[in-house]
Amino acid sequence: MNAHKIVGTWTAATGALIAVVGVVHNLATPMVHREFAALPRADQLMGDAMFLATGTALVVMGLLTVKAAGAIRAREGWAQAVAGATAVYSAVLGMAGALLIPDNPFAYVLALLGSAQLLV
Repeated sequence: MNAHKIVGTWTAATGALIAVVGVVHNLATPMVHREFAALPRADQLMGDAMFLATGTALVVMGLLTVKAAGAIRAREGWAQAVAGATAVYSAVLGMAGALLIPDNPFAYVLALLGSAQLLV
């Protein structure tokens, strides 16, 4: 296996896992909504919208990373930049989530996935 195939496979795997974290994030919205119960209705809806926006952004970043992985295998120059940008986004989002909500295990998973993607 040449280096481009190894990097492409690694990138595809981390991208797919980032997309899965996004799906889980969106599926957890009803559970998190209960945490907003003491807030005014408008703030509850804004919290839900922000939570869904974050999960959806992760799904998009993960799928974009998977798409870039195929182009990395084909040695297309743009793909490494896209994969790097999505890795930075995921790592920063995960680290910020871990700092702001330390009891959220998915923030740590996302930080690790983004950081692992940056290694290649």
